[in-house]
Amino acid sequence: MGAFGGLAACGERPRVLPQGTEQEEAQKVQDLMLAILPLLAAGEMERLKDEEKIMLPSRWRRQVKQLTELADLQKQLQAHPGAPRLGAVHVEGRWALLESVHMGDALIGKADLPWFFVYFSGQWRWLPSSIMKDPAIEGMMNSHFDHLWADWQAKHSVR
Repeated sequence: MGAFGGLAACGERPRVLPQGTEQEEAQKVQDLMLAILPLLAAGEMERLKDEEKIMLPSRWRRQVKQLTELADLQKQLQAHPGAPRLGAVHVEGRWALLESVHMGDALIGKADLPWFFVYFSGQWRWLPSSIMKDPAIEGMMNSHFDHLWADWQAKHSVR
């Protein structure tokens, strides 16, 4: 360890950021989403939390809004079985955006919102849209998040 108790050496990437290339990290996000979908469809919300595949500030873990969103996604997935088709993944810093999730021809989720992920404690975690206004989540948002969100809105004419 260096004189500063293990601080990263000059030129090393801070460990709070993903360590792979943009393509490698996008693949990790896709793999995570593919692991999340069957758990959502099966109603395994506690498992999503326990396996840290989902980012939920502790005060949100039992909130009606969050539980309602997860239940709605579960119903959508159950109504449209089949192989998932994921849209493009864009990664900037510790933020990732998945453009869309389809099961067959059916769009899963909301047409006016992409799926967001944040890199936290060494792994990617999905952020349900119902918690995006939470102060703990807003505190993590930075210019990378702003850029991903603005680009998605411009491509989808959502304001």
